[in-house]
Amino acid sequence: MKRSDKGAGKRRRRELRKLRRKVGWVDIPVTYDRGDLTGLGHLPLFTNFAKVVGLDDAVAEHLHLARRERSDGFTTSQMLWMLTDAILYGIDRVDNIALLGTDALVKKLHGMGRIPTAQAARDFLGGFTEENVRELLAVNREVISKVTGRRREPMTVTFLSDESVLTVYGK
Repeated sequence: MKRSDKGAGKRRRRELRKLRRKVGWVDIPVTYDRGDLTGLGHLPLFTNFAKVVGLDDAVAEHLHLARRERSDGFTTSQMLWMLTDAILYGIDRVDNIALLGTDALVKKLHGMGRIPTAQAARDFLGGFTEENVRELLAVNREVISKVTGRRREPMTVTFLSDESVLTVYGK
């Protein structure tokens, strides 16, 4: 790197520091006190798509868990939705599933008054047997065949949504 490039970089960083001090954009508190804001703008799109292809019906038809009492009063379908929503929300640990409760949209879309606890999610996942995994593969086959119009082996499908932030002024 040339000496002049280093000097230009230093000057730029110095100017940015001056600008930050001048503008005062440091430690600005931000509060979201509205219950209708969500970080999951793409969730209704995914949920509606899953309903159109009959995911809930396929789960009800193919997946049969041994226990009648489902994790803390939640149905199999509700627990699967919460785990799916956790993945869509970027939650990668069952211990953090309660974060879904901070988003009003999740409960509203699924008609639930509360979100399962981490222990309920662990109990639900711990109840799966090898047979249940085969049943989930049958769910996958049925949904994929509805989408593609052909009978296929289980496969991974990527559902992409654009999460670009657009600043809109006015009403």
